[in-house]
This record gives sequence, C-alpha cells and structure tokens, in this order.
Amino acid sequence: MTQPDPTIKPVRLGMIGLGAATVPVLRVMARSPLIKLVAAADLRPQSLAAFSEQFGGNTYARVEDLCADPEVEAVWIATPNQFHCPHAVMAAKAGKHVFVEKPMALSVEEAQQMVDAAEANGVQLMCGRTAATRPPMAALTSLVASGQLGKMRAVNAFAYTNWMFRPRMPQEVSLATGGGIVFRQLPHQVDVVRVLGGGMLRSVRAQTGDWFKARGVPGYAAVFLEFEDGTPSLLAYNGYGYFTAWDILPWAGEGPYDELGTRIRRQLRETGSSPEEGEAKESARFGGAPPSQPATRPPTSSAYQGDVGVIVVSCDLGDIRQSPKGLYVYDDGGRREVEVSNEQADGATDLEEIYGALRLGKQPVHDGRWGLATLEVVMAVMQSARERREIMLQHQCPVRG
Repeated sequence: MTQPDPTIKPVRLGMIGLGAATVPVLRVMARSPLIKLVAAADLRPQSLAAFSEQFGGNTYARVEDLCADPEVEAVWIATPNQFHCPHAVMAAKAGKHVFVEKPMALSVEEAQQMVDAAEANGVQLMCGRTAATRPPMAALTSLVASGQLGKMRAVNAFAYTNWMFRPRMPQEVSLATGGGIVFRQLPHQVDVVRVLGGGMLRSVRAQTGDWFKARGVPGYAAVFLEFEDGTPSLLAYNGYGYFTAWDILPWAGEGPYDELGTRIRRQLRETGSSPEEGEAKESARFGGAPPSQPATRPPTSSAYQGDVGVIVVSCDLGDIRQSPKGLYVYDDGGRREVEVSNEQADGATDLEEIYGALRLGKQPVHDGRWGLATLEVVMAVMQSARERREIMLQHQCPVRG
C-alpha cells in the first residue's frame, strides 16, 4: 500500500454545487493527495447525504455557511453559471481562495467584479476545468513552444458533438443564464488556442446558428480569431449531433449519450418536451440513482477530446494534429507519432494548479485575469454574431506561470 507523502500538505477544499459535472471531479479529488475535501454545499439533501457518507466533512444548504467554515481554505464553484459571480465574490470576501468552472461569469463586468474581489481580499482566483490543462493539449503546447517546427502560423479547431441533446436543465439552454455551446463549450477551444498562441488575441469575427427552436440557444458557432501578431485561428463547433467527429476518428471512442441524445432530440422535435431528459439529468448528479445513470464516454489513451474537437496546428516546418496515441507530426521527414500519456482524469491538472498556487507559490496560468480574457472572447463571439462585424478585444493577457 502506498504511503502518503509527508511533505504534501493538502489544500482543504469545499465544493459548492454537487451536480452531474462534479461527479468525475470528485472521484479525482478523492484519490488526489493534493486535496482534502472538507465540506460541500448544495440544495439537494440527497447529494449532501451522499457527500457526507463518501467523504465526511461538513455539509451545508447555504453557500454563505460553507464560506464561514474555518476548515475551508479554498472553494471549487460548480454552481449554475448565473451564480458564479455572487458565489465567488462571497467566498473571496470570506477569505477563501476560489476556483470557478467555465464559463467564468455571464459578462465581462461580472468577471471584473470577481477579479477585484479576489485582489482586494488577498486570495487566489482561478478559472478553468478546460481542455487546455489536460495532458494531450499540454503536450501540444510544449511541442509548439519548443520551436522544432518553427513559428506557429495558424491553428484550427472543429468540433462536432451532440451537446445540445445531452440531458439539460433549463438554465443550460438559456442565453440569459449562460446556456448554449458558445458559453459552455467554446471556452474549451478558445482557451486551447489562447495558450498555444501566447494569450494575446486582437479581435473576433463570428457567426452563430440556432437551428433547433425547442432549445432556443445557438448550437453552432463559426469563429475567426486574430492574434496581435497576425496569427489566425479558425474555430467551429456544431452541437446538434447528427454527425459527430467520433464518426471519422474511430480510435477516439464513441461520444457520450449517443442513443439517449437521439431520443431526446426526437421527443423535443415531436412534442416540445422530453420527460426522459429530466430523469437522466437527475440520475447523473452526485447522489443520483446509479441504475439509471447515463453512460459516459470511457477513458481513452487518445488525445482527441470532443469538447475541443480536432485541432490542427500549422507551423513553418510542418503541421500537428491528434493521433490514436497522442500527436501526429507532419514535417519534411514524413509523418511520425508522439505518444502522450493521457488517462483522461478530468480535473486532475486543475488540482495541480490549485496546489501549486496555494502551497508552492506558483503563478497559475488560469488565474482570474486569464479567465476574464477568455470570457471576453466568448462575449465578443455573441456580439459579433449579432452585429455582423469584427469586435476588438480590450482585456487580453499573456500566458503566465
């Protein structure tokens, strides 16, 4: 049996929100020596009971009570998007370090409030759980930064998933509460591209598509980004699920909710509602009913991740894209494969960033100002689509850490 490392002093963490998205993260936290789960807050008694049984610690029905808990030194905010700002500000004022999931907030103004609250109270604010932190994308970033293929000249990303017809709560498909693929999925692509290009984007030109009125939010986006040095990037995301990128990447495995998503789409089209959707969503939450929990994509060693899509980076001396074992590099010597260890431990690299910032004094890449800059791009996509013009960016920052 592996003995704990006595030199590691785990960060005492409180989880705010115990929805479906927290399930894989909690599994990783339970195994990580870097984190000790000491508290949770949620409105659902069954989720709090399940947390208490599995992890111990204190449980609360109110966020403000968790923030007042002296055992908690940092919080992980996984509440619905419209609560990210008030919950982050509340935690910062209580002296807690904050990690908030993407999207950071519903507006640049809210994100600025969160940054200001963290700085005024001397706590760390980190924003993430995006694909840029995962091993395959980190390996891609390192390869580009090494200069082996010369300067990066362009980066393209296209994703085709069934995101729109996975089980959804009303707030997940409402623009007023940060729903739809622009708020909830584009941050993955934007974050990866910003890390690859050094962070400093200049402008955005975009168009969105809302092709399924029963959902009422854009399920498609086409985005042109320009870095300050002129490097271009093209992003495309289609979440309607008729065609998925897994179909042309058999080594990547199948996407989550394939059969269920098809049924939900058909029910919504025919009747405007899907009772099956609500049941599936409830069962997927932490403390939900395991027998009816929807199947999720199994772990894979591939670098392909549906929430980012297919990434192709073009440099002076070659191109790079994902491969079955990691990355394909195309250069004057032909094609070669670079293997990347990737267990798809969702959230593991975020925990490393939290620990590094709070215990080792490292500057996190995904700090509050980075999160604000990524959110600015997301908001510019929506503005550009409405106004059909290029949007200049004002809050970008370089990669740090």
